[in-house]
Amino acid sequence: MLYILQIAAFNRTGYITGGSEDQWSSGLAGFESFGALTVMVLSYDRFWKSRNIRPHLKNVFLKAINSQHDFDDSRELMSSRTALIVLVLSSGFCAGWLWQTGMDVSTVLVYGAASAILYIGIARIVAESGLLYVRGPVTAQVFSLYLFGSKALGATTVTALGLTYTTVSQGRGLFMPAMVQIARLRDFVGGNRKPVLGAICLAFVGALVASIMTTLYLGYTYGTQNFSTWHIKAGGLWVFNDTAAKIATPFTTNWLRLQFFGLGAVIMAVLTLLRYRLPWWPLHPIGFTVWSTYFTQKTFVAVFLAWVTKSLVLRIGGIALYRRSQPFFLGLLVGYALSVALSAIVDMIWMPGQGHYIHSV
Repeated sequence: MLYILQIAAFNRTGYITGGSEDQWSSGLAGFESFGALTVMVLSYDRFWKSRNIRPHLKNVFLKAINSQHDFDDSRELMSSRTALIVLVLSSGFCAGWLWQTGMDVSTVLVYGAASAILYIGIARIVAESGLLYVRGPVTAQVFSLYLFGSKALGATTVTALGLTYTTVSQGRGLFMPAMVQIARLRDFVGGNRKPVLGAICLAFVGALVASIMTTLYLGYTYGTQNFSTWHIKAGGLWVFNDTAAKIATPFTTNWLRLQFFGLGAVIMAVLTLLRYRLPWWPLHPIGFTVWSTYFTQKTFVAVFLAWVTKSLVLRIGGIALYRRSQPFFLGLLVGYALSVALSAIVDMIWMPGQGHYIHSV
């Protein structure tokens, strides 16, 4: 509601809020939210102090360089040393790949940092809020582009940024939320948990191969222009046209968007302080990080109804009724998933090639 009021005030005063940076960013409000997301990930109160992350990361690093360190990592998905080696090698590979595509070093660093903030922040929002779908307020591509300006970056770096849109995938290309949920499920696995990582890798490779082969087969058999999905039919063309337009009409650093980034960071710091210092404060700061995104606008009515239902259940029957009612709502989720699966099976058997778009986000 606060986001709607802000946009209404902008519209009333004739203030141009933007929103045309790319298909996944939200203009000035998006930069404002990204500033908030950055503070959420990096702030001392919410990330380092309250979650004891800093001592944990220190122990992981010490264990990685000295196997005799007393830190116990036996219940983790991988050992501390393996995690550190994989982090260094994978980050180095990604940076080298981006540099080879033509991206300059400064943009590689900024794009990598912005991507890390999105990966960590979105994963935490999903885990903490319970939301099923969350999209970042701006993409790492847009943040890098408007921080430096396409004029300073040049055509080669702008093109290289366009190639990285394959990682966005309608805002669902960030795999960290799934990994966070898997790590949580791992807590319920008894005994040695190391095989869980092997199962994850096997599932990833299997899904990747199946997806590529299916896409290639259907594309060459029926033509990709017949796909009823925006990602393949129009998304790639949009990225090409948008990249060409930014090269043809170069611009410098957009200080207005950066000012809103700073404004969002300040507001987030204040909201975080109020939440931790005032027990009666009603607004959770996590909502400010995604209030302008497409997914939030599509789901906020459902979130509101869930909040009203939960409030009524707690007021009528207290925590006892709340816990007894949980299986009912879990059953609703399972029923919806089964209905989507059954609809897909019906389409495959009786309406092949003429199915229905049952589930959309």
